[in-house]
Amino acid sequence: MDSKILSMKKRILFIAIMLLVIDLNAQTSVIKLYNPEADAKADLQNVVAKANAEGKHVLLQIGVNWCSWCIKFN
Repeated sequence: MDSKILSMKKRILFIAIMLLVIDLNAQTSVIKLYNPEADAKADLQNVVAKANAEGKHVLLQIGVNWCSWCIKFN
């Protein structure tokens, strides 16, 4: 019985470590989806004006290059 519990604990530990490694790899990737030099205010004003002229709505996706969840969302 003790060997089954120890085996299960090893499996859980292995899975936890693998999930941690996967998440850390996502954070250290060099993917640059967002331009840090972009003028967000001007871009937003232009897009809203265009959407209003066409009778459309605007959906914003806001994120930063260092956020692993922002990269996964895209």
